[in-house]
Amino acid sequence: MAHSRTVYCSFCGERGHNRTGCPKRKQYIKDNPNSWEAVKERGKQQRRDEIKAKGGRKCSYCGERGHTTRTCETKKQDRVRLIEALARERKLGLKRLNELGWGVGALFERANRWTDQKTIYMVDKIEWKHWDDSDMVTLRGLNVAKATSDEPHDWKHPRQVSITLALTREEQRITPICPTTAPQKAPEDFLNGTKFSENQYFPKGSKRPYVHKRIEETGRP
Repeated sequence: MAHSRTVYCSFCGERGHNRTGCPKRKQYIKDNPNSWEAVKERGKQQRRDEIKAKGGRKCSYCGERGHTTRTCETKKQDRVRLIEALARERKLGLKRLNELGWGVGALFERANRWTDQKTIYMVDKIEWKHWDDSDMVTLRGLNVAKATSDEPHDWKHPRQVSITLALTREEQRITPICPTTAPQKAPEDFLNGTKFSENQYFPKGSKRPYVHKRIEETGRP
């Protein structure tokens, strides 16, 4: 059995309406023009009139008046451009990743920052959600020597590491010592550009991030 939401009025206690639409409250204000409830209502109406005189509410995203962020056309256009740009960048980035032999199963060496010792890691995860650039990718590697070990965590010889790699050969500083030959299959929402961090590109209550201006001008996030 489905239950509909019930609204209770904080003024009269009855259900079916809220404080703003309460008929008893409206009548009380009319009968008591000097009451605190009436003064408060006049103040709210004055603020509404001032906002209307200025051209309406100001959008917190684009800063223009006359609409809110929910109906902001600039935000809608930014979202369309972002998805298109991410789809292009990710498709190219995935192509480069596969050509270079990076991906789950690839082996690479990483020098220990505390000693001269080198450790071999195996890529076990691609950070799909945060991969927005065809030139760079972040991978997670698993320490091959400690993959099945029960030894306590050693911060000088971590079991897992995160590395960010250049995917253009000219900028490559590290290459896999044992590339993977299996093409990496990306999630569908990654390739079509719809998988991204909402808070990064459209932070709630904040102004339009600069990244959207860059996408508009260059086509790249």
